Amino acid sequence: MVSENDQQDLEFLWKWRKYLLLLATLVASVTYGAGLNPPGGVWSQDQVPGSNTAREHRAGAVHRPTPLAPAPAAVYPFRLGDPVLVSTYSRRYTAFFYCNAAAFVASLVIIMFLLDRRISNNAVGLTVLHLAMLLDLLALMAAFAAGTCRNVVASIYVSALFAIVYVAIQLRVTLRGKTPDAPANTEEKRRFKEHRKFLFLLATFATPLTYAAGLAPPGGFWSETMAGHRAGAPLLHDGRYKIRYHVFFYANATSFVASLAIIMLLMSRRLRDRLAQSKPLLACVLVELVGLMAAYAAGSCRWITTTVYIVSLIGAVLLYIVLHAAVVKGLFNFNRCGEAILPKLKSIETTITIDDGQEDKLEQSRSLVLLLATLAATVTYQAGLSPPGGVWPEGQPNHTAGNPVLHDMHPKRYMAFYHCNTAAFVASVVVIIIVESKRLSTVWGAMLLKTAMVLDLFGLTGAYVAGSCRDTTTTIYVSALAVAVFVYSIAKVVAFKAGGKLSLAMRCMQSIGNKLLSCMPSSPSSDELEILELERTRKFLLQLAILAATVTYQTGLNPPGGFWQETESKGERSLTAGDPVLLDHYGVRYQVFFYCNATGFMASVAVILLLVHQTLSKEGIRSMALQVCVIVGLLGLMGAYATGSCRKLRTSIYVFALVAAVVAFLVLEILLYLYARRRHFWFPQCLQKLQLLKPLSSAPDGRNKGKGPTYPMRKSLMLLGILAASVTYQAGLAPPGGTWGDDDTASYPSLLLAPSPPASYLSHAGNPILLDTYPKRYQAFFYCNATSFVASIVVIMLALHGTVKKGGTPFWVIHGMRAAMVLDLLGLLGAYAAGSCRDMETSAYVITLVAAVAVFITIYVILSIRRRADDDLSDEIIPVTSLL
Repeated sequence: MVSENDQQDLEFLWKWRKYLLLLATLVASVTYGAGLNPPGGVWSQDQVPGSNTAREHRAGAVHRPTPLAPAPAAVYPFRLGDPVLVSTYSRRYTAFFYCNAAAFVASLVIIMFLLDRRISNNAVGLTVLHLAMLLDLLALMAAFAAGTCRNVVASIYVSALFAIVYVAIQLRVTLRGKTPDAPANTEEKRRFKEHRKFLFLLATFATPLTYAAGLAPPGGFWSETMAGHRAGAPLLHDGRYKIRYHVFFYANATSFVASLAIIMLLMSRRLRDRLAQSKPLLACVLVELVGLMAAYAAGSCRWITTTVYIVSLIGAVLLYIVLHAAVVKGLFNFNRCGEAILPKLKSIETTITIDDGQEDKLEQSRSLVLLLATLAATVTYQAGLSPPGGVWPEGQPNHTAGNPVLHDMHPKRYMAFYHCNTAAFVASVVVIIIVESKRLSTVWGAMLLKTAMVLDLFGLTGAYVAGSCRDTTTTIYVSALAVAVFVYSIAKVVAFKAGGKLSLAMRCMQSIGNKLLSCMPSSPSSDELEILELERTRKFLLQLAILAATVTYQTGLNPPGGFWQETESKGERSLTAGDPVLLDHYGVRYQVFFYCNATGFMASVAVILLLVHQTLSKEGIRSMALQVCVIVGLLGLMGAYATGSCRKLRTSIYVFALVAAVVAFLVLEILLYLYARRRHFWFPQCLQKLQLLKPLSSAPDGRNKGKGPTYPMRKSLMLLGILAASVTYQAGLAPPGGTWGDDDTASYPSLLLAPSPPASYLSHAGNPILLDTYPKRYQAFFYCNATSFVASIVVIMLALHGTVKKGGTPFWVIHGMRAAMVLDLLGLLGAYAAGSCRDMETSAYVITLVAAVAVFITIYVILSIRRRADDDLSDEIIPVTSLL
């Protein structure tokens, strides 16, 4: 029989299921990317086994490629596109590969268990879920230690740090469980709950961020084995920046372990209340944020002046927020008696009046739309700075180092990708501004939001089709695939709504599900419960589809193995710069990866387009059309991972076996219940007596009830700050245009442009190429990106401070956070405009779009301010169900 403490632990885990889903999807996305683009890079030239004199290169590095041999005799792992670490650090790569694959599959297990609450809403399912989550975190930690370290000292540090933290957490849980919790009033419980959610959200995003940065450190990797260096080792580690690299590595690793510690601490029910205010947890948060700042300052710079600038930015942004808050507070005190002068200053107290049910739905819709917009802005920002096809190396005739290869080889395709990607990025920023303005319930806000969201999704689709394909056939296929998936979903919904019948396959699946449901205790059905269940399913599918679309978008534009850096014809072999390397050396494997990834992306986009519309989403969920699309997307994701991360049949079989084991486990669990009910009716009764099938509480928790008036705004700003910090952190460590490789011979710097650092720094291996070829553009990108990153960290710190402070957050502090977020978005737009362009035409295009956004914001603010607070809004308020 399940003990009372264990039952409470499981119920606590069930209440946190949406955060587990977010954690699992982010871990799945980062392990998916790490498996396709492993640490150490890949060979971009066939190697002769046992030869150390061959020029070994990594795809994606900037270098002067060497012509291919007429008849390469290389075999795995020395063929072009194979992971470098397999031949230089074989044991470390093996440990990384299997641990990373285990973390990826464990994340999919968590997602699948949460997909059907009839399986997970009981003690048996949640026990398996808890074990899968523990395996996920441990495998992630092991993969990080194996993939980021190249020597024993670093491995010992990371392993020992994690072991110490893990043992300390277990001791604290044990000791805490023996002492009763002190009684707390309702206000304290509310603050503790808010603080836990904010901390868990921060740790959930910091974990995959530091994991990816550790596996792909700034500067890239050595591309050849020579005196004092080994191919696949971090390039900055052995050069003049060794101290800087060590600071980055240990700061990033410490932040990674601290984020894992926060997750494990917050997932303990016995520590969930008082631990939110305890010193160990606050110390972990401080270590995590300081580690991120130190790693960014050390990894994104190559000289002391810019490092000092980044550190001083913290004080400058804080001073800006303090001054802004002081001005707002002074204006409020001066005009508090005259509401006509600044009627919208007290925006927190003056809001549109709607009923409680509409307000809850409105807040839920805002959160989902905000998640879609922020993740879309993240991937389009990265794709604009690191375009598909790679960049030209130094020494290519008629080409400038750091310029996009696709721009010269396929100019029309590149322009289509660039404009679609930029339009999606700007549309995402517009959606964020509309959502944050909290005017979703007005007619103009609804129309603008719908238009921006449709433009965002179609921009993503157009950019994917143009950037992932190189010929007309694949372009037509991917376009037809998008249309086919969408038409299938619509046809399924229309057929179900017209006839009310399911297909034979769907009836079989529904029959199995109903039989499984009859074995488990269930609540009495009603229309209200059905609507609640449909809304929960919609939110779950939308969150899963958004994250699946973002990861497949990135991997589709930057496939595993990198791109060719030159155009050559050798007999029957014809190589084109900008084409995927695996397409020529592992043609079948690449084709499987490409079509699986494209299927996953298009299925995810189709699901998003249907789910953002309430009416279509309900019929789509009832007809099982959306569930089928999500399952197809997940299968495509797993197929793409198995084919793209492996080069040998044996390792592919291992990944497929893991996936088959997951599916078999779920099928066996269903068959177990069906068999027990048919043949041994006493079996379910025994399980129910042991409380193993007892459903856990799933009553609505009253979203935002009992929470402070500033909670929704602080939560939205926290989410925006975390995602902005993630994307700017990655862009700072991996700047646009790439970095100089170890075998580059950089030309002299331009005499017409005088960058701030000494010229001797420019051509050194690991330095940004744009600093040599476009110094003014790079400096504009660097300072805008650094400003955005620091502003994001400040917003996160202020949001966390608001959950600790008693009495709530004053409205002028919220205005200060908003001002910092405006600075954040402006820095993001400036960095994108400077880093994604190489000529005046595209720069003018981006600046025009940014100016249009600024004009739109100004007009929207003026129209909002002119609206009187006491206007009759009954004719202008539209239902949320028709808005989304």
